[in-house]
Amino acid sequence: MGGHPTIDIVMDGIPIPIDVEIAELVDLLNQAGFRTEGSCQFVDDVYAEIDFTSSDYAIQFLNVAGGEAGTEIDGLWNRINHSHSDEPEDFPPYQMWSYFSHPLDRAADWLHDGGVWHAERAGPPNFMFSMSVLFPPSDIPDLTELMRQHVAG
Repeated sequence: MGGHPTIDIVMDGIPIPIDVEIAELVDLLNQAGFRTEGSCQFVDDVYAEIDFTSSDYAIQFLNVAGGEAGTEIDGLWNRINHSHSDEPEDFPPYQMWSYFSHPLDRAADWLHDGGVWHAERAGPPNFMFSMSVLFPPSDIPDLTELMRQHVAG
């Protein structure tokens, strides 16, 4: 998503550049079948971001991430779930996870021209919703370990 050192991971036989700090996590997500379409290790100096190709994959990720987490007030499960979001003194906003969804036409051809991505219609619409999950970069090591365990079975 922008400007960080990257390494290539192979998805569907194609090497894809992924930010170094989040690459292992993204690779594990895709090994588990939780299809991603973008990621960034540090967005707006606040969040890491993973974009899933569907809300189903994002939900599967949340189930793994929150499955073994304790319910401490500042713990991972509470920050994923926003269960104490009415108590701002307990959570600086950047510690809470955030989510957004956006439509994506799978029939479009995406082109990169002069630093700008744009889509050209390539046939009848084939819309779906992708889901972005934003979380503190400090969660990356714990999430990577949880996904290692999940992939290992």
